[in-house]
Amino acid sequence: MFDMGASLYEKPHSYFLWPTDGRFTALVDADILPYLVGYTTDEEKYAKALLRIEEGEYHCVTETPEYEDAADQLDWTLNYWVNQAGADSAILYVTDSPGNFRLGVAFTKPYKGQRKSEKPPFFSELKAHLIENHHAIVATDCEADDLMVTELNQRNKELEQQGADIGSGEHRKFSDAIAISSDKDIRISPGWHYDPNKDDKVWVNVLGWFEPVYKTREVINYEYWPLYNGEPMHPDTKGEPDKYSKGKQKGEVIRKRVKNGVTLSQYVNKLRGAGLKFFYSQLLVGDSADNYPGIPGVGMTRAFEVLNSCETEEEMYEAVLQEYNQALGQRSLAHNHRGGSLTLSCEQRMVEQGRLAHMRKEKGEMWRPDIYCPHGEDDVWNE
Repeated sequence: MFDMGASLYEKPHSYFLWPTDGRFTALVDADILPYLVGYTTDEEKYAKALLRIEEGEYHCVTETPEYEDAADQLDWTLNYWVNQAGADSAILYVTDSPGNFRLGVAFTKPYKGQRKSEKPPFFSELKAHLIENHHAIVATDCEADDLMVTELNQRNKELEQQGADIGSGEHRKFSDAIAISSDKDIRISPGWHYDPNKDDKVWVNVLGWFEPVYKTREVINYEYWPLYNGEPMHPDTKGEPDKYSKGKQKGEVIRKRVKNGVTLSQYVNKLRGAGLKFFYSQLLVGDSADNYPGIPGVGMTRAFEVLNSCETEEEMYEAVLQEYNQALGQRSLAHNHRGGSLTLSCEQRMVEQGRLAHMRKEKGEMWRPDIYCPHGEDDVWNE
C-alpha cells in the first residue's frame, strides 16, 4: 500500500547554533522552552512515539519523527525570540533544580515545593537538546536566572568602568545584551529585557517602577441606627428611641448595624513592575510561583502604598522592615517546614524572603550577607 504519511514531505529544520558573541547578545532563560513545547504536544503524539520504540521501529525517543517535530518547534521558538529581541547572538541557560541553593535557604515554606514533579512530553529529551546542541549553560547551584543576572551585571560593570552610570541613558545606548525571559523576577536587574509571552521589550533602570492593575469592587456601607419598637428608627420617625433598661448601658440608646447602600472601591489586583521596587514588593506579598509567602495578609495595594513613593533602596528597605515589625513584632517564633522552631527577629524573617527573591549578581552571592539568618537546613532548629 502506498504510504501517504509524513515521509513524503520533509519540512526544513529550524535548528541554528547562534554565536555567543556579537553586537547585541540575547541571554536566554531556556528553562521554559521544554515546558512550552511539551505542554503543547498532543499526548497521542507522544504515545505514538513510545509505540514506535516498543514495536522496534526506532531505538529511542529522539529518533522518532514526533520528537523531531517537538525539537523543531523548540528551535523555531528560540530563533523567533532572539530575532524579536533584536539580537545577533545568544547564550542559553538552564537550571539543574536539585542543586538550587534556595532549597536550603528556605525555612518558612519549601521553595517551589508546590510544583508538580510530573514533566510534559519530551521534557528531558528537549532539555538535553538545549545542552548538547545549543550549548546551554547549566546552573548547578542556583537558577538560570541567576547566571543571566550575573552576566548582565558583569557587562554593566564594564560599562560603568567606562563612565556610564548603571540604568542611565548612556548605559541604555551602549548596552550590548538583552535578557529574554517570561519570569518577572529577572526584571529586577537593570538593562534591556524581552518578555516572549507579551512580545514586550523594555529598558529597566535601577530603581524601577510599578504598573498597578486596578479592579473595582462594591463595598457595603453600614450605619448604626437607633431602634424604635425593636426596628431601625428612620430619621422622620417621631417618638423616643428604645433604650437599655438595665446593666451598664442602662439609659443608653439601643442601636443596630444597618446596611445603607454600597460604594465602589478600587484596589490593586496585580502589581507589575521592575527594578528594586518590584524586588521589595515581593518581600511584602511573596511569590506563589516560587512558594514563599512574604508577609501573610499583605496584598498588592499595601505594597504599592508602602513602596511607590520611595526614592532610594535604603528607604525601601526600612519601609519593608517596618511592615515586618508591625506584622510579626520585633521577635517571633519561626517554624521550619522540616520541623523545629527558632525565635528570630523581624529583620531575619525579612532576610529569608529576600534571599529567595534576590537574583545573584556575583557567583555565590547571598543577599544581605552582613545579617545572620539561619538556613532551613542548619542544625539550630531545635528550640
